[in-house]
Amino acid sequence: ALVDLDRLESNAKRMAEKAMRLGVRLRPHVKTHKCIEAARIQTDLHFGGLTVSTLAEAQAFAAGGFSDITYAVPIAPQKIADAADLHAEIGTLNLLVDHPDTVRAIEVLASSRSITLPVYLEIDCGGGRSGVDPASDLAQVLVRRLADSESIDFRGLLTHAGHAYSARSRSEVYEVACEERNLITAFAAEVRDLGVEIPDVSVGSTPTLRAIDDLTGVTEARPGNYLFYDFFQTAIGSCDLDDVAFSVLATVISVDTEQGRAIIDAGALALSKDPGPTHVDPECGFGLPVTLEDQHRLPGLRLAGLTQEHGTLTGPGVEALHPGTRLRFLPNHSCLSAACFDRPAGERGVLASHPPRQKVQGTGSKVARSITLSLVARTACAFILISRQRPQWYFEPMTAVLFWARARGVTEAKWRKRRKRSSTTKRLSRPWMLSSTSGCAPACTSGALETDRTTPTAST
Repeated sequence: ALVDLDRLESNAKRMAEKAMRLGVRLRPHVKTHKCIEAARIQTDLHFGGLTVSTLAEAQAFAAGGFSDITYAVPIAPQKIADAADLHAEIGTLNLLVDHPDTVRAIEVLASSRSITLPVYLEIDCGGGRSGVDPASDLAQVLVRRLADSESIDFRGLLTHAGHAYSARSRSEVYEVACEERNLITAFAAEVRDLGVEIPDVSVGSTPTLRAIDDLTGVTEARPGNYLFYDFFQTAIGSCDLDDVAFSVLATVISVDTEQGRAIIDAGALALSKDPGPTHVDPECGFGLPVTLEDQHRLPGLRLAGLTQEHGTLTGPGVEALHPGTRLRFLPNHSCLSAACFDRPAGERGVLASHPPRQKVQGTGSKVARSITLSLVARTACAFILISRQRPQWYFEPMTAVLFWARARGVTEAKWRKRRKRSSTTKRLSRPWMLSSTSGCAPACTSGALETDRTTPTAST
């Protein structure tokens, strides 16, 4: 994967300046890139707050020095304890709710620890995904519940106009942006008239913020995709082709001119299987082929299909290809595509070589720490149980070696091939050991550690 640093910096500056012109704080969403360095570029001209989609992202960016983060997904009750821990560690982790049960769970946890947690109420402005309908009685009930709670610091209202991606043009995106603004500011005014304080009104999506020209009544915006952009954004008028900063470099590995197809070594694990803006162009394909040098669209080529590691090109342009030809592709959805790579290569100009940028692994050191703690805990458990049955276990190194082998995923069958099995191993049982089929993956009962898939494809 390639990131054009000049385009990235230009995109960041343009959006930061627009947020300032509109009089709102910019709290960029970082799920697109998951990169600490990129987040620093995004927040350079603003207060430094971020938006994330997982607790793993929040933990990683907190470790990178960010201390004001909004977890912009309605939180699962099982994750509240871990979120509270992170909030206490960094200073501010804003949570999101849209259901009374979640509010109750937050209150119980916060009360048990004698703390208050910052919470936003999510409003559905038309996307129909999550959030409460502002015209419903539930919206009024939740606002009052949050405002009156002694365990909750009610921060305000938050919404996301995801249905902007169904627009066909910039003018249609503008209509959605106005709807988003009007709906949430009207609801904020309504509850303020009832005597409820609404400190913040937060909106956010890349298409709507690019299109809108007035955010009166809004205090914060949370776009994210704008740093990279992608082919989808160009199709709905959010940006020009030359603004897209993220692309995937692929190589032609097979050509069949009689069948009119060519195969590249980039598949779904490089470009994702997002179908793209089919409502604008039903023949858009799974990504846009562009020239290496100047990012112009390559005529006569369509990325018609993807399997895990293969992409199929069709069209008259196939005749000009041969094995070894290198092509660049603008993905339909850069957020999904970027998540397939550990470290995109930064570039300036024409495919200049730059050191890889630091990529946030979704769980990073937290996973390693969890694995270590899991192994230590399981070792202690095994030590106690086995030593009760056979105190001389202390002096039988063979048994200890076998225990650690199993804990590290080495099966007994593999061990027999390496060394004759000791009779003492018959006394070892498995309930407290890591499964030999799952390696060292810990069972995450708290729900805090989420995995962001970042498997790179060797060919791209």
